[in-house]
Amino acid sequence: IGAVVSEGTVNQNTVCFDNTDYDWATCVAEDFGSATGLQTVSRSKPNGGLGTTPVMNASVHSRTLATWMANNFGRTSFNKTLPAWILDAPDEFVAGLLQTYFDGDGNVQAVSGHHRLCCHSVSEELIMMLCLCLARYGIVSCVGTEAYKTPAGRPGTIQRLTIPLCYAHKFQ
Repeated sequence: IGAVVSEGTVNQNTVCFDNTDYDWATCVAEDFGSATGLQTVSRSKPNGGLGTTPVMNASVHSRTLATWMANNFGRTSFNKTLPAWILDAPDEFVAGLLQTYFDGDGNVQAVSGHHRLCCHSVSEELIMMLCLCLARYGIVSCVGTEAYKTPAGRPGTIQRLTIPLCYAHKFQ
């Protein structure tokens, strides 16, 4: 779920995610397939002009799963969210969701004298729910916004979730 929320899209029949980290994408797809019994299809494809590294695409063709994912987590980056029931879900589930989300969309920033763990999303609602999930484990986070340009060159605003480095051990 974290992989799809961070790097995925959902249409009427398919749940898929893309990532340039082939090993991560393959591992998530294989783990999901073995845990659910649903067949996953993985393939490498050109990066579409965004770089030279090929993109790994993993997808699951299931109308039932796609409908459930869309209803609970959204379809595209602009309407991604985490439903309120996540806050009451078992620790193992929430920890796995956070791990795959940050593995897919997180990074470590090491600017001179300022180190932090970060992730970004264009969905403010998703970032706020991620903050609440982290708070459940006593991990402090803060949110800021940044201007960016869409792949089409239009201006946009992206939400940045930051975890201070002093919480890195707890996060791990």
